[in-house]
Amino acid sequence: MIGNITAGLFGIGSKAKPTSIDFLVIAGGGAGGANSRGAGGGAGGYRTSAGTSGRNSAAESALTVSAGSSYTVTVGAGGAGVIGDKGSNGANSVLATITSTGGGAGGSRASTSGNSGGAGGGAATGAGGAAGSAGAGTANQGYDGGGADGSGSVYGTGAGGGAGSVGGSGTGSAAGDGGYLFGRFF
Repeated sequence: MIGNITAGLFGIGSKAKPTSIDFLVIAGGGAGGANSRGAGGGAGGYRTSAGTSGRNSAAESALTVSAGSSYTVTVGAGGAGVIGDKGSNGANSVLATITSTGGGAGGSRASTSGNSGGAGGGAATGAGGAAGSAGAGTANQGYDGGGADGSGSVYGTGAGGGAGSVGGSGTGSAAGDGGYLFGRFF
């Protein structure tokens, strides 16, 4: 969704002085990789002025708004999956000057490395068990994706990163656990 919002809609009168508002802006998550070796997509970037921001960073400064001014609002969609390959990153979300980055897509057998994003996509394994690289997260928004391991009977793929933790790495016997939001179960 893309649109504009006028500060008057926040309950700020037309003669009011600029005021500060708290915000929470979360981007769309990345798509997971396809097929049996597909890795997890990363979470969308997480930015807030009312608590801990992504990657366990400090709260950001509140957003200053002025009466009668318009501010862009964009709600980022999740990444689209692709048959037989890795999908796309999630879309960015925007509130005025605050942009949260879409999550990175997870790797697949055909394209093993996870994409970087708000939180990084996990790595997958390709032919012969060769592992790709995990995608990097973005500072103050999210963590890196998990790595992959093609050494065992199960080609363990990496999980996508979260706002509060790195994505789990796969092992020779299992895929990694997904990254999580703060406090493990939010």
